Amino acid sequence: MNENELGIERRRAQHLVRLQRLTDVVYGVIILQLFLTIPTPDSVGMRWDSLGDYLSEHGFTIAVVLIGIVFCAIYWLQSVRLLGALQATDSVHTTLSIFQLFFLMVFLYSLQLGVQIGGSAGTWAFESISATVVGLLSLFAFARARKKGLLHPDVSGKETRRMAIRYLAEPLTTSITIPFAFMAGLVIFGFNVAWEFSWFIYPIVVAIVNRIAKQRCT
Repeated sequence: MNENELGIERRRAQHLVRLQRLTDVVYGVIILQLFLTIPTPDSVGMRWDSLGDYLSEHGFTIAVVLIGIVFCAIYWLQSVRLLGALQATDSVHTTLSIFQLFFLMVFLYSLQLGVQIGGSAGTWAFESISATVVGLLSLFAFARARKKGLLHPDVSGKETRRMAIRYLAEPLTTSITIPFAFMAGLVIFGFNVAWEFSWFIYPIVVAIVNRIAKQRCT
């Protein structure tokens, strides 16, 4: 590798560090916004005996915030693993990663929209679709890194294939929740029971995907 190629590799590595920092900052801002979405008690002197009234009044908002926190935690851990497997980035990979962060903020917007105007088929579907796009962009960015040799040399081909299969679980789960958003007959007290519980299939999807990855990468 000549001096010019070494310079290009150093710049790509520097760009990766900046991308990692940007990613951490965006996730930090989103977590802060989720925290600020939690409603404060209407009365200054809130007592423990009024906790039930608070939960009954703001239960939907709290549930939305919890979904957002869990979602962000899952994707942040995924980004740590995927970006940690890289030794550099390029313009296409960086663009895909920035679009992923953008749709992550779109997901946050969809959560806040549901809180402000109330849950409906439109807001629930908006949340599921934006979450699915985040997962798909993550897969596209990782596929670009594999294709262009941006992965770190100590990441084996076996581990790369396993990661590519494993991280199908998130977009698969979120895409499965989309049709449940339109089951209006199961809405109780503003909660779409079918849609809310459809998110709990995530551990099942992860288990299935992990089994497939283990079978194909042994």
